[in-house]
Amino acid sequence: MLANLQLYDDKIAQKMYSSLKQHFEVIELKLSKYDELSWAYINSIQTCDFIIIPGLGDEVTDAEVLAQYKELYPEYEDDIYQVQMRDFIAENGGALNCLTWTIYQDYLKILAKGARIPIVDYEDLKKGDIKKEIMDKLKLTCSK
Repeated sequence: MLANLQLYDDKIAQKMYSSLKQHFEVIELKLSKYDELSWAYINSIQTCDFIIIPGLGDEVTDAEVLAQYKELYPEYEDDIYQVQMRDFIAENGGALNCLTWTIYQDYLKILAKGARIPIVDYEDLKKGDIKKEIMDKLKLTCSK
């Protein structure tokens, strides 16, 4: 999911879109207006049971985004929530998904301490073997 390609030069936006499309199904959020924080609409949290998306305090674009999420994820239609967090995003430069990185890292530290395994950091996680080993141990599954 993408937002804010309109803020880039057409050539750069097309190159970004084309590069991503080679590997992913690319969906661009359609908003009636964009601002410097519109990118945050894609910075959501999806769990097995619900999706939480950020709101930016604009009634029109917040409603547009909520409707598009419900269309993209019909299995979650009654379980998609929007949390107003414009000031938080402006101050911290990230939204909901970014928050989970810290939670995940802290969880891994707690898990590693309890299991007496070495603590890994983000660079270690990017190496597939360690991430797969941890995920296999956690047996994280999702029914949706």
